[in-house]
Amino acid sequence: MKSKLPSSAETTLGLLTFFAGGLFVIACGFILQTLSGILIPFFVALFLAYLAEPLQKLLIRCRFPTGLRVLLVLLSTALILYLVGQLVYNSVNALTANLPRYQMRIQGMLFDAADALSIPPSVIQEQLTEIQWADHINAGAIAQILGQGLGNFVEFLTNLFLVLLYLVYLLFERESFIRRLENSFSHRSGASRAVAVIHSINLQIASYLNIKTGVSALTGIVVAGFLLLFGVDFALFWGLLTFLLNFIPSFGSILATIPPIIISFVQFETLAEPLVIMVLLISTQVFVGNVLEPKVMGDSLGMSPLIVVLALIFWGWLWGPVGMILSVPIISVFRITCENIDVLNPVGRFLNEPKLR
Repeated sequence: MKSKLPSSAETTLGLLTFFAGGLFVIACGFILQTLSGILIPFFVALFLAYLAEPLQKLLIRCRFPTGLRVLLVLLSTALILYLVGQLVYNSVNALTANLPRYQMRIQGMLFDAADALSIPPSVIQEQLTEIQWADHINAGAIAQILGQGLGNFVEFLTNLFLVLLYLVYLLFERESFIRRLENSFSHRSGASRAVAVIHSINLQIASYLNIKTGVSALTGIVVAGFLLLFGVDFALFWGLLTFLLNFIPSFGSILATIPPIIISFVQFETLAEPLVIMVLLISTQVFVGNVLEPKVMGDSLGMSPLIVVLALIFWGWLWGPVGMILSVPIISVFRITCENIDVLNPVGRFLNEPKLR
């Protein structure tokens, strides 16, 4: 029996549905891009609120009042940011102070390489003179660079204020949200289902944040440990940088690995230590980025690692590095929501990774 061909009306309806879906996606992307200045601080505050959840639960068990809990969470966040800021500030100052020593070391390495290649030292000296190192490392040049970045710094402070403002409201609204959600439904079954969906979404986001933060912290600790073992300058700073950049997949690990490797080559007189450090750091990043993280994240989220990677790329393109950090929680929320709506259930099943039998 021959299958019935679709009628022209059905074909037209399918094309209209396809183009309508495409326009909807484009419109959503435009809105997300246009409102990024408002949405990014909100999602970052939501990110911090989930990170503060263990502390919140501890304070609730200790019967702290809501206002005091919010104050303690904000103070704890401020303390952590202060310590991180001190580490960054002191490391940058020390790095700036050591630039002349690194300059002399680089010049010595160039002369050694020229001697090995039978290049006259005068040629190297002429090139070094043209570079004018002093203009690149003096305080005036550094101040000029900082001045050029002042606009971005002011923008950062503005976003930080919005993040803290959102965070305060999120912490205060934590307890009343579910109660208001239940009251907004006329039927008890609808309220129970909505609460179940929200609870499932909450568990998914918490699972991702715990895993990603744990993996990033582990990577930063391992990198800092290797660098401390060999006595590399600013080892703790490179460990912190690795922790932060590890939230950005692929490119983040590359950016985190290059500076300590360069410093090790400049710092040590022989090639043995820098080569060992390079192998250790690259091996750590390759193992974490290609073996540990994709498998652990995919399994824990119930999502295909390919979907995770595609989400990272899309949101990174839309919102930059912050979008990469927030991409998996966003796609996780979307998947769970689809799985609990009958019409969108096929989309949720598509995003879900099937279990191997």
